Amino acid sequence: MDKWTKDSASFSAAFKQLVNDLYKENKLLKGELNIGGRKVDLKNITCSLFDFSTSRDTLILEKQSLPVIDMVSSEDKTYQVFEGGHVSLALTGKFAIFADKWLSSRSQEI
Repeated sequence: MDKWTKDSASFSAAFKQLVNDLYKENKLLKGELNIGGRKVDLKNITCSLFDFSTSRDTLILEKQSLPVIDMVSSEDKTYQVFEGGHVSLALTGKFAIFADKWLSSRSQEI
């Protein structure tokens, strides 16, 4: 157990890098983000994509999430703005209802 607890990356260092790379430097949208030594290219995303924002979100603004739609290669893309803020989206159930319909329309019965 002692080896396991000491044999991991520093969470605080990883979080600091995440904040710096995604929020401060916006590396994902600039095409400069590397994970595991490989460059992340949003054009490689070809699956159905559901991108969303909320009208009063102060944590992730619409202008930060909307550009993703045009940067992926997916043919099936949906962008939806929900009324409310970052936390209220989960609390009201609006997202769950929309996401259920969206996923169901793209799923096959087994």
